[in-house]
Amino acid sequence: MRALQFWKTVTMDRSNFLDRLLAILEENGIRFCAIGGVGVNAYTYPVVTLDLNIAMALDDVERAEQILGREFKVRRFAHSVNVTAPGSDLFDLNDILRLIEAYPRLKDRVPQEVLEQIPQ
Repeated sequence: MRALQFWKTVTMDRSNFLDRLLAILEENGIRFCAIGGVGVNAYTYPVVTLDLNIAMALDDVERAEQILGREFKVRRFAHSVNVTAPGSDLFDLNDILRLIEAYPRLKDRVPQEVLEQIPQ
């Protein structure tokens, strides 16, 4: 099974969110890389993650927010932009928990308000 097919099967992403999001970023020359659960899998035990976190070049963020806002719901926060679509339920804080379990010394670096949201 190919990675994209696996993603769609596990997440039950009927909205083609991943395909659409990546296509828009690539078509518009937005510089990005995968982080979060997908990136964490490279450093801890691999698990299925129900979200996709990406980092993008700072000077592309505003333009990406405008472009993605044409097709998705976009919410801006102090240090992130969340992109969602109807029919897609991709969201998960367990990646932080996995990193803290693998590297306990990192817990002191996680803001308390984030720690309070992590399932225990």
